[in-house]
Amino acid sequence: MEQLQTSEDVEGSIAAIIRLRREASQTDVDRRVALTAIRAAEEVIKKVALTRSPRIYCATIIQELQHLMDGYYDPDGEYSAGIGDIGSVVARIKLLLLRIAD
Repeated sequence: MEQLQTSEDVEGSIAAIIRLRREASQTDVDRRVALTAIRAAEEVIKKVALTRSPRIYCATIIQELQHLMDGYYDPDGEYSAGIGDIGSVVARIKLLLLRIAD
């Protein structure tokens, strides 16, 4: 697993996570709910400014996404409210922290 050196490296890895979640949601029963949740996560991520420290950048995104999850609920889902989809993004971003070079 390659180490992440810069905030730009983290940004690219997060974009890949978003793409992966979007693709995975295409087979989900609640596809629309999942896609809406992933779009909401993506919008939150876009609002976070790149920092010199990839660790701080990652931590800020995690904090903002957890805040999104606290108030997120899509009542249109049959089995899902979208919170788990955002949580999946958070979990994968937390894994990126392990790849950041010290």
